[in-house]
Amino acid sequence: MSTHVNLSDEIIHVGETITIDVTCADADGLPINLAGAVIVFRLASRSAFLLDAVLGYGVAITDAAAGKCRINITPAMQAGANVPPGDHLYELKVSTPGGAVSIQAEGVFTLSDSLFRIYP
Repeated sequence: MSTHVNLSDEIIHVGETITIDVTCADADGLPINLAGAVIVFRLASRSAFLLDAVLGYGVAITDAAAGKCRINITPAMQAGANVPPGDHLYELKVSTPGGAVSIQAEGVFTLSDSLFRIYP
């Protein structure tokens, strides 16, 4: 069950921490227990893969039993992946210990350029 996490109304600049809170749910809308789950957040431009965030590197479980996790894409992660301004696609994939795999969040957002990136 994929949900669209709407970031399109937010102004996000290159070099800002991008934070996304997600509640993972099954097809019936019930929370997925994230204990032992593998969680991967993938970011791409319209033409190229940019980065993966995983548990301990950009992804944190905030309440396993309630299916809640938080994605934080830091300025250092963006710089390391050379994330440019522009339109970006993202997906959050969860694989449970029982073998279920689902895309829990997906969407598009625009990263605006920043004067702090251009003129440090």
